[in-house]
This record gives sequence, structure tokens and C-alpha cells, in this order.
Amino acid sequence: MNITLFIIGVACLTVGAFLMTRHKFYKYKTSDMLFAASLRAFLGAALIVLIGILAIINELKKLM
Repeated sequence: MNITLFIIGVACLTVGAFLMTRHKFYKYKTSDMLFAASLRAFLGAALIVLIGILAIINELKKLM
């Protein structure tokens, strides 16, 4: 098990979840430019969360 990759996965998961809660794109109307900016930030944070989940799963599979 690579502990460094596991820690990076946990860090990505927590930072991504924090950013997802900060950028709530659904509060704006679709015609507003803040909708597009918040949606872009939210999707970026969702990608970071996905990378964190995949890193953690990869390291946990090595233990089995």
C-alpha cells in the first residue's frame, strides 16, 4: 500500500467536498453569468472528489 497516494486521495476528497459545498450553482438563474462560473467551479470540484475516491479505492484494493 502506498501511503502517500492514500493521503493524497483523502486530501483530494476533503478539498473537493469543501469546494462543492462552497459553489452552489443552483442558486442562480441559468441566464446569469454567475450560474456558469459556479457550475464550472462545482464540476471541477466534483472531478477532484472523483480522483480522490479512485485513489482511495485503488489503495484499498491493494490491501485485499
